[in-house]
Amino acid sequence: MVRMEWSVNEFFDNGGTTAFVDRVSGSLGIHASEIKVVSVYEGSLVVNYDIVVEEEEDTSADSSGDAAASSTPTQSAAEKLAAIKAK
Repeated sequence: MVRMEWSVNEFFDNGGTTAFVDRVSGSLGIHASEIKVVSVYEGSLVVNYDIVVEEEEDTSADSSGDAAASSTPTQSAAEKLAAIKAK
């Protein structure tokens, strides 16, 4: 949940939920499709949202079934969120 010092009209005049999702996803470094706005209501403008994390399949295995070596390990969305929460 996020509280902003905007009115509901100001929020929607400045891009509404689309702009909000774009800004949050850009800040977190995740795709906008992983964020779902649940509700927007007055009271210092409150935006409830969820971040939907879908684990990616491990496609790093080669034909022999061994995991291919990677020079830079990638983080799953869940790992990225955990790192952000830990800050």
